[in-house]
Amino acid sequence: DTHTIRPQVYAGPAAAYAESLSIERNLLTRIGPAFTTLDGKSAGPFTVSQLSLFGPWREAARHHGIHHVLALPITSTFNGYSGIFVLYADRNGYFDEVGESLFAALAELFGSLMTVAAERQELQRAASICANAKQAVISMFSEARMGRAVDASSAPGLVSEIADSVTRNPGALISLARIKTADEYTYMHSVAVCALMVALARQIDLDEAGVRMAGLAGLLHDLGKAHIPLEILNKPGKLSDAEFALMRGHPGAGHALLQGQGLPAPVLDACLHHHEKIDGTGYPHRLPAEQIGTLARMAAIC
Repeated sequence: DTHTIRPQVYAGPAAAYAESLSIERNLLTRIGPAFTTLDGKSAGPFTVSQLSLFGPWREAARHHGIHHVLALPITSTFNGYSGIFVLYADRNGYFDEVGESLFAALAELFGSLMTVAAERQELQRAASICANAKQAVISMFSEARMGRAVDASSAPGLVSEIADSVTRNPGALISLARIKTADEYTYMHSVAVCALMVALARQIDLDEAGVRMAGLAGLLHDLGKAHIPLEILNKPGKLSDAEFALMRGHPGAGHALLQGQGLPAPVLDACLHHHEKIDGTGYPHRLPAEQIGTLARMAAIC
């Protein structure tokens, strides 16, 4: 929390002092040791009695026997997480005497441990999101195969969850979505393309609405494959000319299934044209490059 600093772990004779701390960012505290260090700048060892910025905390610190303080930044490579490693000494000049190198190494270790813990947590969250998204795609495919109207109302919420996960750690969900068995390939492919579309949309600086549309197009782009016989869809070898002719019909089928859902036009366009090619040899309409929309181009390469 960059607006308030509260100790999360503390030990030693000054634990009671640390437990009582809650430093709000304001004009005075933002240039003090805590927020200076949190912003990644070195505050250096300082003597409590000589630092005017210590202000209201000076007497409380001295009451707990704190006379010399060293504050070091803890940085994590995961999503900008950060913190502060603060050490207290009961005599002036202690950290000047012993040096900072050992404590700096500890701060770096804490940052690495924070990264590992955060990445592990995100992998667990991503696995849950993947499972939910796969089930939603399976449900839409099942509805289409049974000739029912497809309900895509849950898709925007799933896309938001996927987009948030990609923001926190792009590799976690994308790597999980790429792990797919033969019988679930089509469903997990849709989840993977959704995540890749979100990542690509951010890379090319689309606004947040554009990012969400890109993800939605990725999640829904292959829905027309619900009309393809499973023996063709899951065939391990090369398709015959007749089989490929059927496969080429899936963009149009998906586009038709998604009509009346209130989906943005670029999303529908991507579902219809994600197999078009820049040289005009794609399908279903052999569009020239200038007529292929941005989301359709993105879907083609994701």
